[in-house]
Order: sequence, then structure tokens, then C-alpha cells
Amino acid sequence: MYLRQFKVFLVAAERESFTQAAKELYLTQPAVSFQIQALEDFFGAKLFKRTGRKVELTDAGDALLPYAKKIIEAMEESKKAIEQVGAAKTGKLVVGASTTIGIYILPPLIAIYRSKYPQTIISIRVENTEGIEEALLRKDIDFGLIEGFVKSSYVKREKFRDDELVLIVPAHHPWPDVIELSDLMIEPLILREEGSGTRMVLEGALMEKSLSVSDLNINMVLGNTEAIKHAVAAGLGVSFVSKCTIGKELALGLLRIVRVRGFNVMRELFIIRRENEDLSPYAERILRFLNKPTPIETPFSPADK
Repeated sequence: MYLRQFKVFLVAAERESFTQAAKELYLTQPAVSFQIQALEDFFGAKLFKRTGRKVELTDAGDALLPYAKKIIEAMEESKKAIEQVGAAKTGKLVVGASTTIGIYILPPLIAIYRSKYPQTIISIRVENTEGIEEALLRKDIDFGLIEGFVKSSYVKREKFRDDELVLIVPAHHPWPDVIELSDLMIEPLILREEGSGTRMVLEGALMEKSLSVSDLNINMVLGNTEAIKHAVAAGLGVSFVSKCTIGKELALGLLRIVRVRGFNVMRELFIIRRENEDLSPYAERILRFLNKPTPIETPFSPADK
């Protein structure tokens, strides 16, 4: 392999001396001369010429110099890349996730990832979107997955995937499959707490209709989707939740989806990380995995009823 010979060539060219190159590389001067000779034999050209006690590059050596630098840089980068692959298979990682993502979307994806890299230890911290942003800024988590918006300019946000909020009602609710927005305004409504990504997106959709949550008949505020689903199934009100969270309830006939004419609530889910900060090799690897369009396998398919 010619890597050592290129290194010797570069040091000799920079020091303009085989003797100095030998000292710097902990080699004997004959060893340096041997490596240069081997390189010259490979290219069939003289690379150095002697000028007194110094050596200078020939025209051929001058032509080789930038390529030798690129070869050394490429080898060092490739070595680092291989080391990162190994590092990515092991290590500890703390991922922050807002509620819907942390409970319904992330676990099956982590299961797929762990089947490939079982030595990676992954902890999932679940809070609402505001809590995840704060945890990221405190460096309590490596990166986060959120449903809403961020406030800090020190946080970088990139799209993760799309999600839809749907209106759920008890299975035997008298509403037809499609209602008007005016029907929604008078029905008891259950909302997520302030600071949750689901509520932020719903508020944004209402603003587009020149409305706010204060215009709705808010009956209850609950802190997680599971509590909301149970409350809706019990007949305490209707609510907007992520479609990916209700597959089981639809399959069991506990809930159904009702469409609101002209009111489709779509949202983007995001990956957030600290601005201008490199992640660990294993964090980078799992982010590359999460950014692939991997299907989420769940026992129930969240189809409309």
C-alpha cells in the first residue's frame, strides 16, 4: 500500500529535507529514501532533486503534490467514517419526543432500529413540545422529535414526516360522517393542554378560519391522548387527535372519525437539534434511519370507520 509513501513524500516536500522527514516520522534516512524511491518507481519519474543540503520537488513532484494531499485526506476521512460506523453500533442515546410521537410513532421505529443495532441503548423522554425544546437546550437529550413549533433561535428544526389531526367522536354519536364547522362550535370539546404540539396545530388551523379556541365549547382539558380517547369514548365530548393514535379504538368500534367540511388539519412533525452542534456518531446514525420513509408497524391500522 502506498499510503506510507505518500506521507513520507508530503513531509519531505514540506521540510525540503529527507533528514528532517526521517526525524519527524521516526524513520531512518535510508528508510525515507527507500519510500521515495518506491514512489518514483511506481510513477516512473523523479520526484525530488538535490540542491545542496536540501531537496526540492521536480516538475513531476510538483504535479503529484496536490494529489498526494487529497489521497492522505481521503484516507483519514475514510478511516474516521469506518470508526463512526463502529461507534454507531454501540453507545447510549437519549431521544426526546413530544407525546404523540413518543407514545405512538417512535417505539415501533426504535424496535426496528434495535433489531439492527442491539448494542445501542436508547432512552425516550416523553413530554409536550415545549418541554422537549427546553430539555434540548439544557442538553438533557441528544435530539428531539416534536409536533409543534419552537421558540429558540438556538434550535434547528427539520421535517420528520406528515401527520393528520382528525375529529373523533363516540362510536354511536348522532353526527353523520361529515359535519359543518358550525356544528363543531357548539359541541362539548376536549382539548390538550397549552404547550402541546396538537393544541398548537389546532389553534393554527382555527386561526386560518378567523377563529380561536375561545370560540369553541371547551368542556375539558387533558394532558395526554390516552386520557382524551377514554373521555371521548365515555361520551364526555369530542376531540382532535392524531390519526395514528386511534387504530385500536377504531378497530374495536369504540370511536369513529367525523370529517369537518373545509377543515382539514394537517401538520408536519419535526426533528430538532441544537444549532451549530455536532451529534455523536450513533445519534447521527439513528437520525439517518428515522429520516428514511420507514412504515410504522402497529397491531391495528388507523383507517377510517
